[in-house]
Amino acid sequence: MKFPHTKLVEDASYLETKIYFEDGKYDKARKSAVYFMKNFPKSKRVSEVKKIYCTCVTTLLKNYLENHKLEEAISFEKEEDP
Repeated sequence: MKFPHTKLVEDASYLETKIYFEDGKYDKARKSAVYFMKNFPKSKRVSEVKKIYCTCVTTLLKNYLENHKLEEAISFEKEEDP
């Protein structure tokens, strides 16, 4: 990306995260939130993105476990940063 830390990219990343979340695309929202938090840690929106991230993680893990998809839950957990 040519201008990865501009205000426009920050806004686009935030909107992408929010839209994926509102559409129930929790895995995409989670990945988008990770990108946002890594690239814009001082953003005024980081608190909201962290809440979205936590809701996505909780929802995804709950769904994996309820549907007996333990391998997906384990691989999902390994993807996350410590």
